[in-house]
Amino acid sequence: FFQLGFPGETREEMRATAALARRLDLDSAQFCAATPYPGTPLAAALSTEEGLRARDARSAPRGNGILTPREIDAEIRRAYRS
Repeated sequence: FFQLGFPGETREEMRATAALARRLDLDSAQFCAATPYPGTPLAAALSTEEGLRARDARSAPRGNGILTPREIDAEIRRAYRS
């Protein structure tokens, strides 16, 4: 299980994570977008640092300040193809 798109994570870092998954020779791998669900440490960190106030998963912000949600999704699709 690999999460991509953490705050500040670059495209190159996401691709390095996918490369690591390949090198580990796993039977399977799952790639997901990092999402700051309310009540998680990631949501707490973002709410203090950036003033985010997501009340539920539907309103949790996406994107990471570097890449858009669409670009992160494209990197996830790329990770599955690699």
